[in-house]
Amino acid sequence: MRVCLLGRFFNLKNGGIGRYSMELSRGLEDRGLEIRRVSSEDSRWTRGGKILTLPPYMLYTGLVIRFLTPPGMDVYHAMAVTEAIHLPYGKRPTVVTVHDLIPLYYAWKYTQTHYASNRVKAMISRMWFSWSVKRARKADRILAISRAVAADLVEKAGFPEEKIRVVPNGVMDSLAPVEKKDSTPRIGTLSYLDARKRIHILIDAYRASGHRGELLVAGDTLDPDFKAGLLRRAGGDPRIRFLGFIPDGELKDFFSSIDLFVFPSAVEGYGLPIVEALACGIPVVTMEDAVIPEEVKEHTLVVREGDLPRVLENPPRARREDVEWALNHRWSHVVGEVISVYEELSASPGGG
Repeated sequence: MRVCLLGRFFNLKNGGIGRYSMELSRGLEDRGLEIRRVSSEDSRWTRGGKILTLPPYMLYTGLVIRFLTPPGMDVYHAMAVTEAIHLPYGKRPTVVTVHDLIPLYYAWKYTQTHYASNRVKAMISRMWFSWSVKRARKADRILAISRAVAADLVEKAGFPEEKIRVVPNGVMDSLAPVEKKDSTPRIGTLSYLDARKRIHILIDAYRASGHRGELLVAGDTLDPDFKAGLLRRAGGDPRIRFLGFIPDGELKDFFSSIDLFVFPSAVEGYGLPIVEALACGIPVVTMEDAVIPEEVKEHTLVVREGDLPRVLENPPRARREDVEWALNHRWSHVVGEVISVYEELSASPGGG
């Protein structure tokens, strides 16, 4: 089977979606499928590290991707809604993965993000995303990464329920519980650094706590001013360390070095770092007001912002059932589910 995967990146440049694109591509090739990847890095007009800024992002998804897409493939699969604008709807079997509808329903509150740094850009981004969603509605199958995303697609965006399949994200096979190598108490977090992730809540709580160890902030941003604001917020506290981007090969070491993982994000389509931490046997804390799919959030300790300093001082232990749940999330399972969708479309008259 020949499959065209259309994404922005097939690496970690755009965070969780990049992870999804990369792992799915690898897994499909390992299963013997012929994969053709279409990426923003295939064109000199959109190649480079600043593709996440709004103009190149719109240029690639609105125009360039159309000319990069090869003809005659058996299935065309967009890795996210914005790569679905120019799928060959009605001509070939089409699939779109939807990670969330955040730009539609939360862009006004969290304007300082990697796709929109002010209200004007947020408005443009929201309109562009809305158009992409309307186009994606024409796909033969929609893969939602959580039940919450699936419900939003039906109830808020008017997608036909019969087109939707819920296929959760996966974790790397290398992630598993290991014994910590030292006795230094550590709290950790990992995410793209923007306003929606609310890292400032964790920094403030940590500075207010009497934790006798370290706070490790992993992840980075293309916005140096935003990161500088977080550094100022840390106030020179020697316990707080900013680690920057964590490569795949060091992810297990990061999780095995901490005693508690705190994910203060306001809203997520899934929350993959939660599952990755639990797969390593690390307990996870989320915030009471966070909009995170219930099937994920129920495996965390949910706390109010005012209670966070106390929890940091006395971290809980991970529950065995939560770790086992996370260990059942493997990319191999995701790949198998996606292949079954491809086969279903290929066997159906007209691809629908």
